[in-house]
Order: sequence, then C-alpha cells, then structure tokens
Amino acid sequence: IKLRQEYAQHPTDNEVSYYLAYRLGQADLSEEACRIMAAVVAREPQNARYWLGYARCTAPTGRSRETVDAYRRALSLDPKLAEAHSALGQIFGEAGLTTDALQEYEEAFKLDPNVEVNSELLANCLLNKGRFLDSWQRMSRSLEEKPIQDTAYLVLTQAGAKIGKFDDSEKMIMRRL
Repeated sequence: IKLRQEYAQHPTDNEVSYYLAYRLGQADLSEEACRIMAAVVAREPQNARYWLGYARCTAPTGRSRETVDAYRRALSLDPKLAEAHSALGQIFGEAGLTTDALQEYEEAFKLDPNVEVNSELLANCLLNKGRFLDSWQRMSRSLEEKPIQDTAYLVLTQAGAKIGKFDDSEKMIMRRL
C-alpha cells in the first residue's frame, strides 16, 4: 500500500515505479506491472536494469516475443547479464529451440557459473542434443541439492540409460523413495 501511495505521488519516479512493478509481479498482477515498466523503459530506454525488469514482468503474461525483445534489449545495454541469458535459455528451451537454448545457457554460465537456471529444462536440452553425460551430471547435481523434483528423475534415468549409469540412477531414485 505504501508503494502505491508513493507511486501515486510520484508516477514518473522510475525507482518507485520499478519497485512497485516488482511487487505487483510477485502478487500475480503482471499486466499492471507491465504497464508500469513499459512507462519506465520509455522514460529511460538506456537502462539495462529497467529492461530486465520489464522482461520479468512480461514473461508470465505469455508475450514471448515481447519478453525476448526486452531481454535482448537489456543485453544490448549490458552484455554481462547472466540472468538474461539464462532466462532466454529457458524461453528457447520451452519453445523447443534446443540449440538456441544451449547457447544462451552456456553464455550465462561463462558470465556467472552460479547463475540460476531451470536445471531440468537444461538437462532435457542436453539430452535432446545427445549430450547424455552432461545431461546426467546436470540432473545429478540438481537432485543432490533439491531431491524433491519428481519429473527430474525421468530425465536422469533417460540420460543414465544412454551412458550406462543404471546403478547410479537407481541409487538416486531409491534415495528419493
């Protein structure tokens, strides 16, 4: 409520707008967040952080083209945004553009080895490209950190079967049970 009041008093303050849009996005009010962030990037189009915020707002709305464009605009202003590369990797992976997804994920890891990624989607992309060991290792690490990922075990066993890691895959599955 306080942010809304602040925004009402200062609707052209980009920082207030940015934080309000962030909060609205957390509250599943993405359309309102997008409207606010669109105004922010219109006022300050050379700010990579604002474009990243705009991309985050558009992502849940299903406007993939707009989201990709916003991430690319952020990257054109700051090519070291690992988060933007990771997000593009996810978008491309979900669209079945495996080669593009892997390129984006690889660039994200070059910039920040600890960047947050959708490990299951990344492992699926690796699996689809025949990179079975990489896929199995990615899922193994992910399941070590967070063992409650039911569908991830399917990717693990598919990759494990391709590289002969039946016993190791079985151990991980049994630990989950």
